Amino acid sequence: GRSAAREVAESGGNCTMSHRRHRIGMPQQGAGLLPAAVALSPEMRGSVCNRIQGMLTFLPDGSVEETDSPGYIIQRDRFDRGLATAAAAAGAFLYAGARAVQHVHNLTRVHTDSGYIEIRSTITIGADGPRSIAGSWMGSSNNNFVLSAQWTVNLNSRLRKTRLYFDRHFPDGYGWLFPGRSFARGGIALHWSVGVTAR
Repeated sequence: GRSAAREVAESGGNCTMSHRRHRIGMPQQGAGLLPAAVALSPEMRGSVCNRIQGMLTFLPDGSVEETDSPGYIIQRDRFDRGLATAAAAAGAFLYAGARAVQHVHNLTRVHTDSGYIEIRSTITIGADGPRSIAGSWMGSSNNNFVLSAQWTVNLNSRLRKTRLYFDRHFPDGYGWLFPGRSFARGGIALHWSVGVTAR
């Protein structure tokens, strides 16, 4: 959403962003892996905490596949704030702590701390995650989920490759370890139907 807002603003369009939380980037979302093909603006370079050279995939039969997939591990909160700063610097307007609640034709109703506002737009982008309110406006809802849990752990040495784990202990799911400099984010995702929580 913030990337789209920046692109629109940089091309001279009028753009308004609404962000549900007051603090952009908090709580952090995801494990923080970006492919190297993503162009990092100066506002976002400070969020990089490790350069990745590739990926190791551990398969159920015990074999390991190595993939050449360079990228970055980022501090997602800093990265998200950098994206918002870049969008605002390009001319996009940001409402923080604002939640879009209704959309009819080209009018979106947004709830803010001081009440409701209405935003008229030619194009509306709903970048609001897997349980998207914007999706529900189009009659689309996601019902097929993997549920995950993630932890931050210390590393004894610096790693340059991400790790994915497909294992019989993770039915209909997977595990991951994405290394920063002295830490890694590790987690497990399991399909909701297995009846076991990832945590």
